[in-house]
Amino acid sequence: MATYTLGIFRLSFAGWGPTEIRLLLAVGNLALWFNPAARVLGSPYRVLDVGGVIATLGMLFMLVVSAIQHTKTLYRQETLR
Repeated sequence: MATYTLGIFRLSFAGWGPTEIRLLLAVGNLALWFNPAARVLGSPYRVLDVGGVIATLGMLFMLVVSAIQHTKTLYRQETLR
């Protein structure tokens, strides 16, 4: 939808493209291989649970930032009478 309305197609966000995300996932898999548990604030959790929460928060952040940027761009392009 952003590509249609703004005319710009972006596959990356804040310098993180598909290759960087794949490398991050590879590092996460290695961490999971060696230690499947993680301690957060003294409580034990599974690495994938912690990673899922972090990924969800990251995607929520990207949604909010993109929505604000696109709204500002569309507002500037709109002609006011």
